[in-house]
Amino acid sequence: MSNGKRHVVIQVDKYTRVCLTVIAALLTVVIIGLWSTALPSASQARAAGDDDLFGNSGGQRQAIIKAQEQTTAKIDDLIKVLKSGEVKVQIAGGGDGASSKNK
Repeated sequence: MSNGKRHVVIQVDKYTRVCLTVIAALLTVVIIGLWSTALPSASQARAAGDDDLFGNSGGQRQAIIKAQEQTTAKIDDLIKVLKSGEVKVQIAGGGDGASSKNK
């Protein structure tokens, strides 16, 4: 066996060169197209607006707070009535003997 270097020559015909050139050009167009249309950026933050994408969370929280304040006011009214003594609780007859006995 000889230790000499072999020199291999590959010749490419004109058709193959045209096809490879066209493929390279199309890949370049695809890469440029993907690069120019990058991921969409986030929309700008706004202080207020009716056309929110995910709803108006600030308005929802305000509505919840308002409902809680109304409930608290009603409970305060009930506590005042109960403490004033205007409410009298009576047990109606007709039940069994165990429920009418006072402990």
